[in-house]
Amino acid sequence: MVVFRLRRDCGAAAEADFFAAAQALARIEGVRELECFRQISPKCRFQHGITMKFDDEGAYRRYCEHPEHVSFVEERWKIEVEDFMEIDLTLRS
Repeated sequence: MVVFRLRRDCGAAAEADFFAAAQALARIEGVRELECFRQISPKCRFQHGITMKFDDEGAYRRYCEHPEHVSFVEERWKIEVEDFMEIDLTLRS
């Protein structure tokens, strides 16, 4: 999961385009679920969140190296995201 804040100059159309591009990452093999969220609490400095579930840890590693993910990070994430916190978790057995 990742929570983040988009750059201030991002308008509604650009924001919608960013999330459409993010949701397209769900097509990558091994991604089981991808959901996008909007923060509703004024107590949190982050505006948005994305959660993803993967088939297994191997699928997560392959996703991280997948060309579509790498392209999204370079061409969208690094440009449009101002601040973020990423948390990568696995279920306790």
